[in-house]
Amino acid sequence: MLEELLDLYTFELEYSHRMTSYTFSEKWINTTRSRARTRKLKKYLFSHVTIILKTECREDFYTTALRPILHKSYKEMDLSLQKTPLTDPENEIYLQIFYHLPLKDLFILFTNVINWEHQAYPALLEYMLIEKFNNKDVDQLELKDDLLRYYIRFLDVLSSNEIISLFDLDALRNTLRLDAEKITRKPLEDSILYTDWPVTNATPFEQRFPSFKDNIIKKQVHI
Repeated sequence: MLEELLDLYTFELEYSHRMTSYTFSEKWINTTRSRARTRKLKKYLFSHVTIILKTECREDFYTTALRPILHKSYKEMDLSLQKTPLTDPENEIYLQIFYHLPLKDLFILFTNVINWEHQAYPALLEYMLIEKFNNKDVDQLELKDDLLRYYIRFLDVLSSNEIISLFDLDALRNTLRLDAEKITRKPLEDSILYTDWPVTNATPFEQRFPSFKDNIIKKQVHI
């Protein structure tokens, strides 16, 4: 999940650097590698937008992340979804992501989705954990769990001023790999993500999202 995010951020940062360069060429966008990365970005966006639009946060998410790109009110979108579900190839959101939005707008949408997950509510993390627990052992989940705190810390770093170059993303990727086997085995504050990537004024997970565990328990009842 985090590695996939890094791959897409790398693609976005590379695109941004090329857009500000005098040598930017459409040939780069049309290379086999860039087309493959664009398809990956579209699939990522559509699957994650679909997940969040099925939650109780959908109106806030749509207004914050999607409306600036789609330019339609939430009520208009809701009526559209009643006529054509998200999985329908004729659905407007599906068509926009896969066929109409230029790469620049896809990256804006990508940033909006991740910022909403980071600042409003971690709906994607919630979905992943509901799938993991599958209606059992959810009581073992703690808001101070190292994995939850590490996930939000990762988003804190990714959205901070620490990331300004492709070198920074490579260093962050290496950090994830070095930390992978150490999480839960030693204090989280001793992980490289915490020691080498300082973040100021970061709110702990349990304070930022106090209802997170209760929301998962309520949703599992209906699985």
